[in-house]
Amino acid sequence: MAEVPTTCLPASCGDGLRVDWLRRLAGELGRKLESLDPRCLSGDDAKQLMEAFDELSRLCAAGRLLTAHRAAQCNVWSDGGRHDSPGQWLAEQSGIPVCDAERQLATAGRLAELPEVADAFRRGQLSPQQADEVAKAAAHDPATQSDLLDTARHKRFKDLKARSRQIRQQAASAEDDAARAARLHSRRRAYFGTDDDGMGTLSAALPPELMARLRQAVTGEADRIFDEARRAGRREPAAAYRADALLALAERGLFGRDVDPRGGENSSSSRAKQ
Repeated sequence: MAEVPTTCLPASCGDGLRVDWLRRLAGELGRKLESLDPRCLSGDDAKQLMEAFDELSRLCAAGRLLTAHRAAQCNVWSDGGRHDSPGQWLAEQSGIPVCDAERQLATAGRLAELPEVADAFRRGQLSPQQADEVAKAAAHDPATQSDLLDTARHKRFKDLKARSRQIRQQAASAEDDAARAARLHSRRRAYFGTDDDGMGTLSAALPPELMARLRQAVTGEADRIFDEARRAGRREPAAAYRADALLALAERGLFGRDVDPRGGENSSSSRAKQ
């Protein structure tokens, strides 16, 4: 069993907030929902219930995120080596993509240094998405907390997103090139997954100059595959050719040959061997 850091020994949990109480509350709510038939509600009643559920969901989201961050700090995510990272652990617990889980944990980590934002989040005044945008910007400039919170409360989400981006860009312009390059390099990532149909998925993020190189390589290869497909009388979406190109580049790098995504080596590879 992994050793628990002394900073993670049991402590006061707040004003009577206990797991058994939360589970009883969840059970009671679940029983109420079992008998809910939305078709029996008037429009006004449905609206009021939706607003109440929205308020509850924000409070639950805040509690979930804050406690998940604490659990991650205490290394409970390792679970005997079952998980590679706190994000992977939270993703499995919550049934969400790893990238979303890591973003949520990062938000919770920022909140520890942003008391105004953290207080608003705890009070249910921010959705998780709003908290993320506010915290990302305020982490660069804590003096903007009140301004960002006001934007979140009184304007549309896209306005908050734009304001958050503006603050982050202003902070980035003051960051020296070496520091920015190091920061972006540390955030590079790639995730493999599976969608509902069993298709393999890939999500990645790279510093701009590296992504530009990858885009150029994939686009060039996709153009070549498109030309071959057109000569053969095949027509498919551009995104499909980009997927083929990514696979072709990977196969060529690994095995020195191209593989047709429909099976077997492709024609250009076969001709090259002749």
